Amino acid sequence: MPEETPSPHRDRPATHRKVPNRPRRCGFLVGWIALTTGTIVASSLALQAALKADRDHRPTHAPPQALRLPQSATVSPGAAASPSESPSRRVLTGPPRKAPASPPPASRRAAPARPKVTIASPGEQARVPGEQGVLLSGTATGLGHLTLHIFDLADNGSYYPGSLAPVTVHDGHWSFRKRPIGQGSADVGRTFTMIAALGDDACRAALRSPPVNPEGDYAFGALPAGCREMDSVHVVKAAP
Repeated sequence: MPEETPSPHRDRPATHRKVPNRPRRCGFLVGWIALTTGTIVASSLALQAALKADRDHRPTHAPPQALRLPQSATVSPGAAASPSESPSRRVLTGPPRKAPASPPPASRRAAPARPKVTIASPGEQARVPGEQGVLLSGTATGLGHLTLHIFDLADNGSYYPGSLAPVTVHDGHWSFRKRPIGQGSADVGRTFTMIAALGDDACRAALRSPPVNPEGDYAFGALPAGCREMDSVHVVKAAP
């Protein structure tokens, strides 16, 4: 057999044997891993940025707050009280209380009716006989404690009471015959004034003790104190 040519590496120890070229493969693997990792990291960062932008653009809502009722709020009859509700703060319902009616102001109170007296008959300048006199009639309202009196004012300035007693008023109406008028035939054609007056206690007291003139007639020089003229009419004495 031909003699085999010895290999230069045959007799070398194993530690000095030439190893195949592996570093190139490892470098490629490391580069691929680095590229993949960078891509994943970049995608993660982009996703986080997108989520943050989405949160920033969302409208913020305030947290719901507990509804506070005013202390004057009432609990409806069918509503049950909460177990945590304090009995001292529980408001019971019922029919509304009406405030006591206050009296109206003095300016709004109805004022008492003012007294009013009229002479409806006879008419002005009626001609009447002296002996028979004249029948007067009219109305009287709102008298209160006042009383109605008739006086005859002659042309001599004397006031002759028609009667010492008040004239009766019935349902706001009155009538009274005043007679005689004047002094017989001596004053025929003269004018006499028939006066309707209202009197208080002083007027009535004066009429209880009237003065007497020389002719013996009850006569006052003026309307007695407490007597107030309300209406009047003039009559002409046409006959004795």
